[in-house]
Amino acid sequence: MRTAVLTFPGHFFQTQLCLRSLFEHYPEVADSITVIADDVECEPWSSYIRDLADCLTDHPNIHVISISEIEGINKCVAGWWRQQLVKLTLDLILPDDQWFVVDGDVIFRSRCEVQDRVPISRRYDVESRWSQMCELYVQNLLGISRGTMLDRDQPVITSAIPFRYLTRELLSDLRHHVESRWGGDFVDLHLAWFDNQTIVADIDPPTHWVMSEWELIECFRRAVQHNELPYHDIGSGYQLDAGLNVVTQGQEIFLHSYQRDTEIGQQWFRDQGLTINDQTWQQSQAWYHDREASRSK
Repeated sequence: MRTAVLTFPGHFFQTQLCLRSLFEHYPEVADSITVIADDVECEPWSSYIRDLADCLTDHPNIHVISISEIEGINKCVAGWWRQQLVKLTLDLILPDDQWFVVDGDVIFRSRCEVQDRVPISRRYDVESRWSQMCELYVQNLLGISRGTMLDRDQPVITSAIPFRYLTRELLSDLRHHVESRWGGDFVDLHLAWFDNQTIVADIDPPTHWVMSEWELIECFRRAVQHNELPYHDIGSGYQLDAGLNVVTQGQEIFLHSYQRDTEIGQQWFRDQGLTINDQTWQQSQAWYHDREASRSK
């Protein structure tokens, strides 16, 4: 089975640890791995894709695809949205009929059986503006009355677990449903919604939508296809706090951090046994500081 790992320059080193953990805990899905790397905004790290491929030369079964080469999605203005669109159109990008899909900042500590299951975490933020805007996105795209899932009448979240199995049929049916409802191409619709700020990347204005690919997929599977796969409550894994301490948010299954490599620091990666090329680390830092400077403008 092919595995798809999605990454970008900010997770260059975390992705190496992700791949190492896949080989250790999921050897059956590590036979064929495609790393889909977001190089659309990689300046000033012009060698990003080459550097990524070079660090994977010991694994001939790992191939790298650049998002800049994926027509339509490469026009999207935000990396967070680009990665979500890639997952939602994976069947148009990769061969095979089923994939194990993993975000590049996931580092498995043990194996988690999620095939034919929906990974979930208990939801405590259901009243937050962010959650409500995610629900608006799912409700409107699918035309359903509830854009969140319930387990024994309690709200649950699935987007906190950024890995699962996806199939060609599921993704194709989801896009067909949305396209039939909205009368347009799935990616083009999203590009228009990004452009006119129907979909936003912040919590203002609250009447707009926040995109959530995992919630969309699982609500479609459950509410539209009526395919009620059993839930698998695995919590939110680990996260690293600002002091680089591991914060347990569920069972000790995986580490997951929204932090960029530069924010975590070189020493932490060395402590994990990763060999760090100083020049590549400097490129990673230059990319990070360039992105931070562009956000502050």
